[in-house]
Amino acid sequence: MRRGSLIATAATGATLVGSATVAAAEPIAEPAESTEPGGRTEVTLTEGTNLAAAVSPDGTRIAFDLVTGIWVLPVAGGDAVRLTDDLQDATQPQWSPDGGTLVFQSYRDGNFHLWTVDAAGGKAPRQLTSGPFDHREPKFSPDGKRLVLSSDRGGTGSYGVFTFDLATEAITALTDTASEEAAPCWFPDGSRVAYTVDEAAIDAVDVASGAVTRLVVAPEGGKLYGPSVSHDGQLGYVRLPRSTSCSATRR
Repeated sequence: MRRGSLIATAATGATLVGSATVAAAEPIAEPAESTEPGGRTEVTLTEGTNLAAAVSPDGTRIAFDLVTGIWVLPVAGGDAVRLTDDLQDATQPQWSPDGGTLVFQSYRDGNFHLWTVDAAGGKAPRQLTSGPFDHREPKFSPDGKRLVLSSDRGGTGSYGVFTFDLATEAITALTDTASEEAAPCWFPDGSRVAYTVDEAAIDAVDVASGAVTRLVVAPEGGKLYGPSVSHDGQLGYVRLPRSTSCSATRR
């Protein structure tokens, strides 16, 4: 139940606009056997559901997850390049500040773990985390030196918010309480991280001091998903009221 709830948080509000022809980047893996002439089958996809998408820092490319893989598509349209294989079960791609690398979560071994892959394709992904606990929803810090993520590694029986140092691979808790803390995102100066709490509130934690500030409370019976912070520091999120409809909010 808890994992399913967090999957819903991660997927809310993602859309792929337009049509694209998708073609696997080479080399990633041996192609599957096919009865078609030439041993390959090409498929044109024009839409998908439950996608997560992220625009590159320079605004020219979109990374997204589709059919268990991570893809990169030009914003102007054209061919999408697949960066991961069928077994990766990869979702939630996010760009490094320099646009050269994507980080994503993978369910390849039965737990969610973090991987990186070269955004240009042609290289095998690199695994960052391992073990019996989930590590998911990664985002690069503004300086590109750390990731923020959610994980149940802290021993509280719930998800908390952690950082991963890319140089040392040290994982440090920012906040880890009995509440479900998920969907973390950085403020643009890297000093704070916003995240959801039990899908009923959005808090921000100061990275240096650990001080927590409550930013938003959901209306009675409502839920909050997918916080994000703009370049000028404004918080956006998805608010699901008691009814089945949802709305996006910026403050």
